[in-house]
Amino acid sequence: MADKSNFTSNIIKRIAIVAQEWLGSSRSYSSPVIDFRAKRRNGLFFIVVTRVNERNLHIQEVLTSSDGINRIFRNWTFKKDDEWQVLSLEKDGKQIILADLPEELAELHAGIDTVFEKTNNSNLYFNEEVLSVDYNASYAGFIKPKGPVRRVISALYHEVVLHPSVFVPVLTAAVVVLAIFVAAYFLQVNRIQHDLGSTMDEYLLQIQGQVQNLDTFMVEAEGDLEVLKENLERSKTDFEFNRHNAYANVMRLSEELTKYLPARKEAYKLIASNIQEAVSYGEIIYEMSQLPSEEYQARIFLATEEQRVIPLSRYIPAFSNMVYPVAITGRENDGRGFRITDGYMEKRQDPLGSGGVAPHYAVDIINVGNIDFISYAGEIIREGMPAGDVTASYEGVVKEITHDEEQYGWTIEVEHALTKEVKTLYPDAESWTTFYAHLHEAPLRNPQDWVNTGEKLGLIGNTGKSTGPHLHFEVRVYRPGGMYWAESGERFDKINPFPPENKKTS
Repeated sequence: MADKSNFTSNIIKRIAIVAQEWLGSSRSYSSPVIDFRAKRRNGLFFIVVTRVNERNLHIQEVLTSSDGINRIFRNWTFKKDDEWQVLSLEKDGKQIILADLPEELAELHAGIDTVFEKTNNSNLYFNEEVLSVDYNASYAGFIKPKGPVRRVISALYHEVVLHPSVFVPVLTAAVVVLAIFVAAYFLQVNRIQHDLGSTMDEYLLQIQGQVQNLDTFMVEAEGDLEVLKENLERSKTDFEFNRHNAYANVMRLSEELTKYLPARKEAYKLIASNIQEAVSYGEIIYEMSQLPSEEYQARIFLATEEQRVIPLSRYIPAFSNMVYPVAITGRENDGRGFRITDGYMEKRQDPLGSGGVAPHYAVDIINVGNIDFISYAGEIIREGMPAGDVTASYEGVVKEITHDEEQYGWTIEVEHALTKEVKTLYPDAESWTTFYAHLHEAPLRNPQDWVNTGEKLGLIGNTGKSTGPHLHFEVRVYRPGGMYWAESGERFDKINPFPPENKKTS
């Protein structure tokens, strides 16, 4: 039977081995989705593994709740120095303390076991070294003791053996109790006092030493609490470190590629640059998942519609003084954290399967930080709401609000002053507007309301004919002979909100 005193380090080692076997030569891996039924958690369950670098692994346990939304149940970061260890753990968005780590590790291991048990894929099983019969037997006996007595014994054993720092106060308490018993017996039996006098003097000195050790332990425990507080305060610093670490590693990989792999070299540098601007772990995961492993993949990546590759923050809106139509609450409206998934004039198939192909005279924008993970099939899986704010790109008056579940869902259109710049570019223009579609719910403004530049209009949503939370954004120039007809009878054209020539050079 496996030595239970090494349970924590052994199970971490085994999880790391399995994660690396799953990853192979890839940067990320997502397990198949299974129907998971447990005492405290039920739903569709899968595990996502991301290799940040050779010494850092990121594991997410994702559970789909009854409302159909994917939520990260546990978020693990593993680091290898001399051996693998848990660097940080979040459960339901909260930091987990070290004392609870063995139980959480056991549940992660059980989740991995369940994935293997419920999937019929020979390539996904642990090798014999990882899943030995002895280990399974000791694991079951340790994690799931039967009966109240065995549960108490298991809990005590768990605290003393897996947490050596707790051993000193437990031993001290036992010695103190024994000393009291011996002292009482010493007073009642003179013969024992005579025989054991010298021995007891020495033993009492040992007890005093143990009491002093208990005082030392209490001081150290208070210090541990202070360290925990500091760790929580350093969460932002940790993100900055991990982002820089990911950037440095991708840049190092690009530098190691030879001149005979120019496309991969350029793609790696572009992805590293995007990581450097990331504002969330979701963005870092998104960028890492795009690293091409072959030269032909890199050429396809670089040839893809440019706006999908470049963050929104590197594009300048069509007219002066316009701002980005999306923002994250509490942050500056700078386009960071967002990406254009379908660009202007890009020919695309109907995303909902009608079979039609037509130019897209608008841009679709997603919050990259809203990405939960990238599936093993390369599909972007986004979390539910909120996906970010819809903001007025330019000041003006609300022209119209509509709701149409067959096409755009909740929409709002804002009319702006006809500036000299617009008239110069479009001499026959009579007015111009910005149009925002697929809002989560009814906009926060009413027709004829005045809105300021950057003012919140609503939330990015998924209403209407949509495959996921995003903003459909248009810039409309109303003029005679325009391609489109409004219900009012006015005609207008749709222009590119982010012209290629407006892209920032750095």
